[in-house]
Amino acid sequence: MPDARWYSAMYGERNSGVLPLEPGHRFFLADTLAPQCGRLLDVGVRHRYFVRAAWDAGYYASGVELNSAAASFAASFCPRARVFGRPLESFRSQHANEVFDVVTFFEVLEHQADPNVFLSEIRACQRPRGFIALSVPNRERWQISLDALDDPPNHFLRGNSLSLQNALKAHGFSVHSIKKEQPPASPGRAANQ
Repeated sequence: MPDARWYSAMYGERNSGVLPLEPGHRFFLADTLAPQCGRLLDVGVRHRYFVRAAWDAGYYASGVELNSAAASFAASFCPRARVFGRPLESFRSQHANEVFDVVTFFEVLEHQADPNVFLSEIRACQRPRGFIALSVPNRERWQISLDALDDPPNHFLRGNSLSLQNALKAHGFSVHSIKKEQPPASPGRAANQ
């Protein structure tokens, strides 16, 4: 299982700036079925704008990130949020009684060597009747080129809507909404076709 050093070596150059919101972030923030406020824990913060965007949207946002440099960067970008530079298991052991209304993990599940353990940890962070929001690469996605980072040791699993729903239901989650990123419009075609 890759550790923080491996991810730092793979993604280290990305720690020099804030990355924009990904489609999963935007889908969540715009989803009318999602709660519009509450305590939110983002697992796998990295150095993205999401913690700040969630805070600005009305959430009391916190985050965990195993890469301490990325966690420090995210904390400096959103100083009101609590961002912890440690793995989720370590955060849980030090904050065992802390639960959240919403737990998010965008582009994180596919990096887990044991997704069952990870989803159990997510469940333990969630208040009863709380929500989760996540994004994962879809094995049926529209991208046709192969990406070397789509294989182990970076990505350990691939799924589709059905396998994701089944995995979540096996851990007691109910699925309220699934969105798929649409392919970009081809040159010469209107974006709304």
